[in-house]
Amino acid sequence: WGTWCGPCREEMERLPTLHETLKGLPVTYMYLANNSPEELWRKSAKHFGLEGADCVNHRLPDAQQNAVEEYLGIQGFPTFILVATDGTIVTNYAPRPSNPAGVREAILKLLTLSKLFISSQNNLPLSR
Repeated sequence: WGTWCGPCREEMERLPTLHETLKGLPVTYMYLANNSPEELWRKSAKHFGLEGADCVNHRLPDAQQNAVEEYLGIQGFPTFILVATDGTIVTNYAPRPSNPAGVREAILKLLTLSKLFISSQNNLPLSR
């Protein structure tokens, strides 16, 4: 996201509703600000509530931001990515905060699949 990005700011305004919709789910929110002046980034982070135990909020130096964007295949802003607890990128096209029910559904689906996978791994015979 970027402090300069109108669509980003519109989505960020919807974060309180999203957070309420996802309350009780094991979610960590990660916000990476792109090309945003530090003072404006800090003010925006406070305004949008990008703080707390369940939030990671960084303003990356240009070289790091470029590397992250290239690695993740970022094509535009805002971008919402769903990442599994093991670090696997599930989708680079996650539902936006303006669709909190869609975000909740995607996360619940991911959590269900994760539980099924872990359960199936626990039932496999151990190799010797």
